Amino acid sequence: MKYLKTYENLNKPEVGDWVYAIEDESVGDNIIEYIKTHIGILTTNEDDYHRYDYDSKRYWVSYSYYPDDDRPKAIDLWWFYKNQIKFWSKDKEEVEAYMVAQKYNL
Repeated sequence: MKYLKTYENLNKPEVGDWVYAIEDESVGDNIIEYIKTHIGILTTNEDDYHRYDYDSKRYWVSYSYYPDDDRPKAIDLWWFYKNQIKFWSKDKEEVEAYMVAQKYNL
């Protein structure tokens, strides 16, 4: 199994990082399950006010690179607080390995 260097993630996630996040229980079950089983990419969009909002510490994550038939309609772009983002990295494979480890409690 690939060794994850979690100690390197002491900084903040940056735009373009792959992220694994957990949503709380206040949204629908299909959205919670989708987020638990997929990784997203931290994004920004200059045309649509502040996608990466420093003041409220919200991070906007895009899941739009997955096929449309697999994704709930409301999940193209989703925001998280920093404490909801469990792991991030520039390397997609590291984030996927972390997600699989969480799934099997490794």
